[in-house]
Amino acid sequence: HCDTIKGCTFFGPQHVASGSDDGKIYIWDRETSKIVKVLEGGGSIINSVASHPTCPILASAGINDYALIWNPNGGDKKSGEEERKEIEKLT
Repeated sequence: HCDTIKGCTFFGPQHVASGSDDGKIYIWDRETSKIVKVLEGGGSIINSVASHPTCPILASAGINDYALIWNPNGGDKKSGEEERKEIEKLT
């Protein structure tokens, strides 16, 4: 669970995403305030998160010297149609 929330952004009509000191991005449901997805792999503190205006992707920056682009369903093994439906659920 995240101890420090950093750089919140709206992510579609139903969710809010933020970075954290633990190097993960957390995605919350706006109505229930429950975490619905955790994106791992940043490796260091994530200070800032921004969502793309039309695509279901996020960009993050932290204490390292590069930015990361995140696809919330990137690690899932799904067909293209299954992934499209899953992404639509998140946005």
